[in-house]
Amino acid sequence: VTLASTAVGTWSAVSSQEEQRKQAEFSADMARRNAQIAEENARMAEEEARQTRADSYDKAVRKRQETSLLVGKQRAQAGASGAQIDSGSHLDSQLDLREKGELDALSIEEQGERAAYNQEVQAWNQRNAAQGSQARERQHGLSFPEQDPAQWRRTPGQQL
Repeated sequence: VTLASTAVGTWSAVSSQEEQRKQAEFSADMARRNAQIAEENARMAEEEARQTRADSYDKAVRKRQETSLLVGKQRAQAGASGAQIDSGSHLDSQLDLREKGELDALSIEEQGERAAYNQEVQAWNQRNAAQGSQARERQHGLSFPEQDPAQWRRTPGQQL
């Protein structure tokens, strides 16, 4: 009876350890995948931020070009009518139009910069999530050297 109960106890302990090992490996795999996903999301958010900045710059340049075109049309119409275009109310009108156009262009750039900043904050948050996943991974006996998933490996001597 003692031999049988010892065998059952040993089998139960080995089975329990095996289940714990499998659960730890599963948790480690999930943490690794979560870290990979978070890192990829961070890279995408950074790319979106770069693209947003470039787009807002391009839009601001187009707005400045539109303004210059409108000022040119105003000058051409006033000049065709024989008016003095470099003084008086015509000059004031041109300066007002240029000022409003520049304010619009600056507003476009500012909006783009805000959107890009928000995307960079998202990237930062994603990187923090990746680091949290990496910490959970280490708790389960695996290490994360840097951000390269190809280098992730089990830490020598660590047991699950």
